[in-house]
Amino acid sequence: MGKPQRGWQPFRLFHANGAAYGGMTGSAGGLISYAQALLRNDGLLLNEHYKRLLITETIISGKPCGIALSWYTGSLKGHSYYAHAGGGGGYYVELRIYPELEVGSVILFNRSGMKDERILDAADRFFISDKDTAIVSPLFSENHRR
Repeated sequence: MGKPQRGWQPFRLFHANGAAYGGMTGSAGGLISYAQALLRNDGLLLNEHYKRLLITETIISGKPCGIALSWYTGSLKGHSYYAHAGGGGGYYVELRIYPELEVGSVILFNRSGMKDERILDAADRFFISDKDTAIVSPLFSENHRR
């Protein structure tokens, strides 16, 4: 943190070219492209074997733990999803993929956040229908192109 200035506590400038810490930076459009690449079946980003490894839920002592390899797992309206969330000083993001629906969602905030808040649980309810009807918005589907 920097020195307080007129009642505000500023962040020091930083660069994202330091040692690896498990994060990434990007724009909403970049995250949408990343989600679309993960939903594709052509193996452009990852082949099916490695994609399956990425999203297979970890089992600890015979019980699923809610986390896959770097992805949280969950379900919304009967549809399984894989999500990753993160943030830091002044930013927070959630990225979610629904493989069986071939859609994903992303939300970015201009505020600090350091944990998986599952904000997309509320937002995605407007786009994802119950499993029986399975109507979704095509905004972030694999086939959608700007």
